[in-house]
Amino acid sequence: MKKFANLTLLSCAAVLLLSGSALANHCSADLTKVQQRLSQPTSASTNALEASASLVQTAITACQDEEVEIAAAPPDALIRQPGYVTVGRSMLLNSFQLIDVR
Repeated sequence: MKKFANLTLLSCAAVLLLSGSALANHCSADLTKVQQRLSQPTSASTNALEASASLVQTAITACQDEEVEIAAAPPDALIRQPGYVTVGRSMLLNSFQLIDVR
């Protein structure tokens, strides 16, 4: 079951990367972090891997929606500030935390 969850998570990551350059720029660092962690051995439970995969799937939609919002936001909007963590990025960070068990 862990292999299936890993495959699902990696498939979601690929969709996110292929969905557009702006989207890839918005969430790419966090997605890369999740992908790199998945390439390493983990003792994360099957439930954690499945929850992580589900979060990545939801993050894809959130990041896409946020890209539209970012593009339409005025230059001084909070969402455009360098340290601002959007919902999509937060989901990717949580996904990482679920699988970051060594």
